[in-house]
Amino acid sequence: MPAIVISCGNPKKNQPTSSSPLENNHFKIEVTAEKQIPLSSGSGITGFKYGFLVVGDDTPWMYYMDSTGVITDSLRLSHEDGYVPGVRMPGMLKPDFESITRLNKNIVLVLSSGSSNIARDTAYMVNAVDKIILAKRSLGELYEMMADSAGLEDRHTLNIEGSTVAAGELYLFNRGDFSGMNMIYKFSVADFIAYVGGKTDSLPKFVLHKIDLRGSDDDGMTFSAAYYIEKYKIFVFSVTIESGAVLDDEGMVSDGIIGGTAIGFIKPGDIGKEKKVAVNPITKNGKPLVIKLEGFWPLRQIDGRTVAFYGVSDPDDGTTVLYTFNIQFNDSI
Repeated sequence: MPAIVISCGNPKKNQPTSSSPLENNHFKIEVTAEKQIPLSSGSGITGFKYGFLVVGDDTPWMYYMDSTGVITDSLRLSHEDGYVPGVRMPGMLKPDFESITRLNKNIVLVLSSGSSNIARDTAYMVNAVDKIILAKRSLGELYEMMADSAGLEDRHTLNIEGSTVAAGELYLFNRGDFSGMNMIYKFSVADFIAYVGGKTDSLPKFVLHKIDLRGSDDDGMTFSAAYYIEKYKIFVFSVTIESGAVLDDEGMVSDGIIGGTAIGFIKPGDIGKEKKVAVNPITKNGKPLVIKLEGFWPLRQIDGRTVAFYGVSDPDDGTTVLYTFNIQFNDSI
């Protein structure tokens, strides 16, 4: 299947580069503010009413956050035995919530990554208004089929880090940190919801696209989040650079050294085609920022070509940093 080559210039020591051929032509990203929020290892964010919903990969709750970044409420999703409230969940217990997606005004979909043990195979559909879990289902069988379709020798190297909805389709972005394959899986939203909701036991069909994010000089770039911007008809995605991470025999991960995050975009019709796509580093005061961005969502439209986003970053130490950053697009998009 044709691959998409992400061109990033010539990065050094796994650092994001600003020498992309599309740099300053199509878009640029600049951090405008940052703050610590009381959430462990933030990994996903989505809009809700006048604020946001946030999840983390080693906490069992979904958190409600207002438009200023203050957490106002929470809903517990996972109830793994052995968890001690108030501390980070250990690797063998954590649900590894890596993405949260709005299906409509009230309903959100929270997905575990699919990596490691059974605790990380679960999908939740939640009525965020009424704070009710509408459905909970193991995706173990589906994740197995997804891994098999990609030819992964170890199913637990699947790692779904991003999800977004566009034109009735659900797109899942797989991080290729241990499988070596960055991939996009496309499902019918209706079929996926029917499966998670228990209306059918037939596994939902999907289309798989293997994406080459690594280029010739940078083999450490992997998907970490994605969002579809309806106005521009594009997927905006983040890729993180992390070196030295280790996966042990039990599927537990020892985090590597964070090299930074870059942002790219691609149109739905270009997925699966041979096409070079530039990624630009997230910068602060004009210099690449060494963070691991794991989720983002629009905060507001600043002007006709500039959108402000909230993004959650996981520094791999059990904390979460909330960043505000602007993406400025030019007229060619």
